[in-house]
Amino acid sequence: MVMESRKEKQKQKKRKTGKKNTGGTKGLPGNKKQNLTGTLQGNRKGFAFLLPDQDDEADVYIPPARVKGAMHGDRVVIELAAGGRGKRREGEVISILEKETPRLIGTFVHKQGKNWVLPDESRFYGSIRIPGKSKMDAEEGDKVVVQIERNKKQDRELKGAVIENLGKADAPGVDVLGVMKKYSLSAEFPNKVQKELKRIIREDDISLKAQEENRRDLRDKLIVTVDPEDAKDMDDGISLEKLPGGGYRLGVHIADVSNYVREGSALYKEALRRGTSVYLVDRVVHMLPPELSQDRCSLRQDEDRLALSVEIEVDENGRTKDYSVFHSMVRIGHGLAYSQVEEVLQGTSNLPASTQEMLKTMDELARKLKTVRLQQGALDLDIPEPHIELDEEGKPVSIRRKQAGRSESIIEEFMLMANQAVAEYLHSRELPLLYRIHPRPEEEKMITFKNILSMLNIKVPGNSDSISSFQLQKVIDQVKGQPGETTVNYLLLRSLSQARYSAVLDSHYGLGMECYTHFTSPIRRFPDLINHRVLKAHLKGEMEGEKAAQLKEELPQVAENCSQQERKALEAERESQDIKKVEYMLGQEGNIFEGNVSGITSFGMFVELDNTVEGMVSLSDMDDDYYVFWEEWLALIGETTGRRFRLGDRVKIEVARASLEEGIVNFYLLGKAGPEV
Repeated sequence: MVMESRKEKQKQKKRKTGKKNTGGTKGLPGNKKQNLTGTLQGNRKGFAFLLPDQDDEADVYIPPARVKGAMHGDRVVIELAAGGRGKRREGEVISILEKETPRLIGTFVHKQGKNWVLPDESRFYGSIRIPGKSKMDAEEGDKVVVQIERNKKQDRELKGAVIENLGKADAPGVDVLGVMKKYSLSAEFPNKVQKELKRIIREDDISLKAQEENRRDLRDKLIVTVDPEDAKDMDDGISLEKLPGGGYRLGVHIADVSNYVREGSALYKEALRRGTSVYLVDRVVHMLPPELSQDRCSLRQDEDRLALSVEIEVDENGRTKDYSVFHSMVRIGHGLAYSQVEEVLQGTSNLPASTQEMLKTMDELARKLKTVRLQQGALDLDIPEPHIELDEEGKPVSIRRKQAGRSESIIEEFMLMANQAVAEYLHSRELPLLYRIHPRPEEEKMITFKNILSMLNIKVPGNSDSISSFQLQKVIDQVKGQPGETTVNYLLLRSLSQARYSAVLDSHYGLGMECYTHFTSPIRRFPDLINHRVLKAHLKGEMEGEKAAQLKEELPQVAENCSQQERKALEAERESQDIKKVEYMLGQEGNIFEGNVSGITSFGMFVELDNTVEGMVSLSDMDDDYYVFWEEWLALIGETTGRRFRLGDRVKIEVARASLEEGIVNFYLLGKAGPEV
């Protein structure tokens, strides 16, 4: 069957007119005024939302005419209007408490005899005018960094000064460089770090160090690393043997990064500031210089390396019997890619027989470990991630969902087990520790989650204020393999609390663990590095008394910094991916795809394609009927036909437009494409 093009459909159908059902709730009673304080979240179309300081207050819509010179990021006082359209509260800015003076990334243009910058950030209002003396060397089409100027008078025209020119906006890599500038990410390391690094490498003698510290020599043990094909920073090696009386001895051997990154050093301070490595779509912004992360610390094949090892004895059912931690020196026998492990499991590998046997045993043990985790209350969420392939000029040539294989699951299970063992080891000895915690879901979010799923005819067991991870896992299992599986997994993820670091013990709800930490990735995460520091000092008998007390005082601030840097890294990574997703859709106008409805709003719906690209279908373009947004059902329903669209529905769309400047993809809806949730 040939699908009708959008233009052909428009010729045959006319939009019905009528009044929308917006819900009809009343505004504030009488003429009583109410003020709220909070942070402004802007939109390039001129309106904004107030994110109130009070947790129990909902967001408030601020129309363009009532923003009154305030900007995205400002802390403001607003006055609630006596009414609003439908259930949406509206307000007006009456005072700016704290002004944000941001640096923005945008494209330099010359129009109407003036210089302007069009911001990449969609939360800022319109173009920024650049006076002639403030343009530096910027020319038409350059990507630039602009410092916003804030005037006392409330002027809708923003002004700014170009402080850095990144190059032509369409030049290879400039788009991602803009993301780096936005999030203050730097590939360069300070001079102090570089000088310190040269001295460390010059004085490094691995064999001598191992001998001085009486490290356990594991170089005769078969240890492998398993990583993505393009990985250069290998920080975890694994070994496994079956025990004569039954069960297994699992070894997880982690690069001893703390041997090089000493407390108080320039390297240490810079690693703390960065908090984490950031994996952008076309590059990595390292927490540690490549000389360490990709060379001296990396567990490279056939090279001696210093490590911290965790050996765990596991019974035949996958339950921990005992464990030990110690300093070691290791030599990796095979540096393997995930694909090579998959070949072993599929029986098509030419690796040595002993290596293949160990990898098959690892698969056997990993399956048992996962079974035990799920029995203890772990959630098994399946959230699709994009794999974006770029050409030499950084242009996206393909986007698809990553397909995780057995090899990745094996490594995940072993790292989880090692992290838990180290957490319990340090906690039981009352040592300073950066825990990885995941609080129980908030009652309000669980109520919303249950209500949404009830609209999809999915029952969520348990009480919203005390729902267990076992009960949520039943929901995940219920939709597994069904059309709405991805939608339900997304909804659940958004309903859960955010995992973070803490100096105080709390459980990890998503993993079903009472005590958990991060230990296995010190090359790319600072919390792992500081936990290494504690463990090493303890093994030497140096982590006690005043030193331990001082570190315990420092850890709350370190935990907060690491949590913030992690969130920033995730935002930057997603933004770099989103840029390439939009770029991939350029020139695909008129092409037809299938996808799932991923969001329903009063102005349309969002559709996620099978390749993870998400676009919007505007309500004004759904012209085969007059569609009404029913918030309580999270649905768009046609007044005449009764046709409805809900979360998870499988639909066919036609690409309408893609705009790099606006960072959006728009779709036309062609109709349903499969069974509903």
